[in-house]
Amino acid sequence: MKKKTRRILIVILLLVFLGSSGMAVRDLLAYRKTDSTNRELAALMHAAEAAAEAESEAEPEPAEALPVGPDELPEDNQARVMLPQYRALHDRNSDFAGWLSSAALGIDLPVMYSEYDQNHYIRSDFDGNYLLGGTLFIGVPWEPVNNHAIIYGHKMKNGSMFGNLVRYAKEDFGAENPSISFDTLYRKQTYELFGAFYSKVYAINDTQAFQYYNYADLSDPEDFDYYVREVRAAALYDTGVVPEYGDTLLTLSTCDYYTENGRFVVVFRQVDSHTRKTAGSTPGADIYK
Repeated sequence: MKKKTRRILIVILLLVFLGSSGMAVRDLLAYRKTDSTNRELAALMHAAEAAAEAESEAEPEPAEALPVGPDELPEDNQARVMLPQYRALHDRNSDFAGWLSSAALGIDLPVMYSEYDQNHYIRSDFDGNYLLGGTLFIGVPWEPVNNHAIIYGHKMKNGSMFGNLVRYAKEDFGAENPSISFDTLYRKQTYELFGAFYSKVYAINDTQAFQYYNYADLSDPEDFDYYVREVRAAALYDTGVVPEYGDTLLTLSTCDYYTENGRFVVVFRQVDSHTRKTAGSTPGADIYK
């Protein structure tokens, strides 16, 4: 009887081992496919960017300059001037909305926006095919002229996508790597770190909780001020940056597996949006108070 029980246990353990090994192989293949897809897209974009730069150096400056900021962009999307490095990717998929890059996080990735299905790219690649790691995507509602974008991405175990985002939980890392780039199709943009915090997906009726994911639209001054106050209150450390209405914010969100429905969130302020807004302020004035 003992021998029979031992054999059953051995078989069970073997099945568990094989199942775990199978999942590990599956995940490894998924990571490789995600990385391969993203490297291909990055190569295409950077090749187009290099070609555009070479062409601009060879030709005189156009008589009509590109818009200098979101304030000056026309309302009609078709009237905007698309950056040349993004034209081919946009022709390939019109949901392509911009490009996020950070050497410190190992991010050099396209960002998608699906107006009618926010989560369309949560398990889809750039072309809409199934991909476990998905593609970075923006929460609705959003337009390039908006003052806020929430970008969602998976926390991949191999560090790809938003797998390294949690590095901003440490103040030293934030101080050494405060900048990140998020280009729309029409304009290059640089952001500086505002705050990083842990959160979760709360019950809908939990009105006391800061449900940051419900604030994609910060066009209302009261919503903007509330969002800034709550991020400051939840932040793991003080960066010295305090956005004011008129600034443009960028929020990056990923999963936090140590808490049920947990999330890790990092918020940035667009550098040039703040510079334009405060250009007429008194020299030496403390704009952070």
